[in-house]
Amino acid sequence: YVLVVGEAGRAGNWSLWGYERETNPLLSQTEGLVLYQDAITQANATHKSVPLILSAANAENFDIIYSQKSIIEAFKEAGFTTIFLSNQTPNRTFTDYFAAEADYTHNIRPASSGGILTENNYDTHMLPLLRHYIDSLPDNLFVVLHTYGSHFNYHERYPREFARFLPDDATEVEVKNRQQLINAYDNSILYTDYFLSRLTRMLDSTGYSTALYYSPDHGEDMLDDDRKRFLHASPHPTYYQLHIPLLFWFSENYREQFPEKYAAAESN
Repeated sequence: YVLVVGEAGRAGNWSLWGYERETNPLLSQTEGLVLYQDAITQANATHKSVPLILSAANAENFDIIYSQKSIIEAFKEAGFTTIFLSNQTPNRTFTDYFAAEADYTHNIRPASSGGILTENNYDTHMLPLLRHYIDSLPDNLFVVLHTYGSHFNYHERYPREFARFLPDDATEVEVKNRQQLINAYDNSILYTDYFLSRLTRMLDSTGYSTALYYSPDHGEDMLDDDRKRFLHASPHPTYYQLHIPLLFWFSENYREQFPEKYAAAESN
């Protein structure tokens, strides 16, 4: 089982969710996807949202996070070997605490003691590590991949071959630069599409019964209206910050072995 935590992914810019630009050319051809068109995140900031994803806590009852175990501990108790791979800077939140609970933890984006980024790795750099663990461990596996996704600055989130929408190099947040910022953001979604497609193909190639759950932590404001809101984590979140592209993927073997679970996902 693989849980992919996305970053700043808003549903309105995914073509699978009706966006006019083709930002999901690979996932749109992937079998076994189940899309949730009206999913809403429970928090519009990473330090709150990700711990909610990784635990039984929710926005209405956050305090149980102090007394109940994480999803990682739950899978460990069920006999799974657990792996936490991250492309996020450690931030001393519950996310780091839960990550440390895994049997194997690897962060590809370390920071200096001053919190300054030392490397700008792309999310696909986690895939060889995942392949290593899959090939090396004979046990049932539960894996968390914490991606950097579409976090600002957008044009740093993808290699240049994914710069389909141009120009995309604006770094100043100004209304006059809105189209360039959107171009860069859409390119980052295009790269996420590539990352998730490579991941599902890797999992499918193992021949194992595999399921994947993808949920961004929150969406993003992109100077969408006369409020001129940008990014996320504002005290009064907009719909753009809350509507996320949540999806499941089930391998062919999983669909054959657990048809009732696949059917339940589709019908709900």
